[in-house]
Formats: sequence, structure tokens, C-alpha cells
Amino acid sequence: MAIISNIGVNYFYQEALSWDRTMNYYLQENSFFKTRLAQVLEQKMSHAFLEKAEYFQNCFVHNDEGMKGLKTDIDILLRLIKEFSAAKKADENALSVKCRKLDNEIKNFTKKFDEIKSTFNQYLLSFI
Repeated sequence: MAIISNIGVNYFYQEALSWDRTMNYYLQENSFFKTRLAQVLEQKMSHAFLEKAEYFQNCFVHNDEGMKGLKTDIDILLRLIKEFSAAKKADENALSVKCRKLDNEIKNFTKKFDEIKSTFNQYLLSFI
């Protein structure tokens, strides 16, 4: 069991805070997309549009669920980091593995979110 220096704990802590801010941003942006979709639905009522709108609504709901899960994981990681910091001892490898895993999950989520965002914006532009 290696002892993590304050620099290491601080790095993991700051990274987790950054991820939390990122998820808050995506939650707000996802909410904005749902609002935009509702506004467009007030104007467009064709069957084809309604099917695509339902697809995007499902994507946005799925995004919300994913972000809430990631935020929960971030909160757990922040508590774990605080416990490690308070104990002045920690398994540096275990903490590093948890951070890398969460980082990969966030990167994958971000990539999928950006793809949906792009597709949604292109779809809305097709009605202008």
C-alpha cells in the first residue's frame, strides 16, 4: 500500500471536481435540448417529425440517466479521496484505477453526447 502525497490527492480531487462541473454543464445543455424540442413540436406536427422527435426525447432522457449515474460515481470518488486524504494513506494504484475508469466513462459519454447534439442540431436546421 503506497502513501499518496498531498499533490496526488489534490490532483485526483481537482480532476473529480472538473468532471462534476462537466456533468453539470451537460445536464443544463440536455435540458436546453429538451426545451428546444418542445418548442419545435409546437410548430411541427407531421408523423415523420413526431417519430424523430420521440427518438431525440428518448436520447435526452437516456443522457439524463447516464449523467446522474456519472455524478453519483463522481460523488463517491470525491468521498473516497477525502477519506484517503484524512487517513494520510491510500492504495495509490486503486485510486488511480478508479479515476482512469471514471475518466474513460466520462470521455465515452461526452463523445456520444456530442454526436447526439450534432445530429439534433442538423435535424433542426433541416426545418429552417
